[in-house]
Amino acid sequence: MASFREKIENSESLFTFHDLALLPNYSEVEPETVQTTTRVSCGIETAVPYVSSPMESVTGSALAEAMARNGGLGILHRNCSVEEQVRLANEVKSAAVDVEKWPRATVDENGMLRVGAAVGSQDLDRVKALVKTVDLVLVDVAHFHTESCFSGTRRILDVCPVDLVVGNIGTVGAAADVVSKLDGVAGLRCGIGSGSTCSTSVQTRVSAPTLYAVASAADATRRMGVNMPIIADGGIRNPGDASIALAAGAWTVMLGSVLAAAEESPNPVETYNGQPFKRHWGMGSHKARMKRFAMDRYSKPAKNVAEGVEGLIPVRGPTSEIIEKFAGALKATCGYIGAKNIPEMWTRARFGRVSATGVQELRPHTILPKD
Repeated sequence: MASFREKIENSESLFTFHDLALLPNYSEVEPETVQTTTRVSCGIETAVPYVSSPMESVTGSALAEAMARNGGLGILHRNCSVEEQVRLANEVKSAAVDVEKWPRATVDENGMLRVGAAVGSQDLDRVKALVKTVDLVLVDVAHFHTESCFSGTRRILDVCPVDLVVGNIGTVGAAADVVSKLDGVAGLRCGIGSGSTCSTSVQTRVSAPTLYAVASAADATRRMGVNMPIIADGGIRNPGDASIALAAGAWTVMLGSVLAAAEESPNPVETYNGQPFKRHWGMGSHKARMKRFAMDRYSKPAKNVAEGVEGLIPVRGPTSEIIEKFAGALKATCGYIGAKNIPEMWTRARFGRVSATGVQELRPHTILPKD
């Protein structure tokens, strides 16, 4: 057995979005020609690589509808009754779609907007009710790489006729185990402890930061010869973070706090110091746990410590504008590195390490903020 010092000295580098930048390449690619299409799961293609987080303060029916209209996908939260979640799904599916007005919309074979929904790893009744309506089911657990989650997911796979994505996972071993032990899984959701409202890393000191988790899963699936869509989940604050995640092997990125600030997110606008804000909280926070529908998402740590926080975030505007800005920045990134699409990002991307002090230089600086 290795000594404790050896374990520490030989520990892996848990790189995060702050630690890396993309290096420019010789490029023949103009940003306006970049193709941003991708897959959220094996069977669902989207025009842009963005999905919404299944958080109570992020994805209700209005935001899920807006995500699908703008080429992404919404994943409905599960901190509600089965009946309420089914109702939200039906609201999205019944929304009228004008394909001429929304040419990028994510629609099913009947021209209806697509929508996903989160479930627990043991919640067969919820799955059976949802699959009559939704296009994708996400097994939504903070730490999926456990025996109970694997055994529960095997039972879910037996009754789930739509694409099933599982997560969250954070290591090469977790991704390899999912691929080898869970036949029928259509996607991986990666990242542990990176979310803006997540305090898991503080409370438990356990973490697989999203960028590390994505690269690990991408390496594992590639070595196994499996073409498995990977969702980067947690800590994506801006378009640059999203581009780094995609370049590191993600197929799509999941947006939480970014979309909690959208006009279509469930919470009302609050005014603070004269500015519009919305309230946002983690699914492991005390506020979310009070409703108890999603209590099984997190383990029950000693003394019932919450693994999430609550706070206010500035309103960003409509979902359409947020997605447009992210997609535009992604195209610019591809222009810099010479990638025509997301798969080419995986092969063309070159990473550079950024020092702790250098992070400040990569941001606007030396000027006073405009009023």
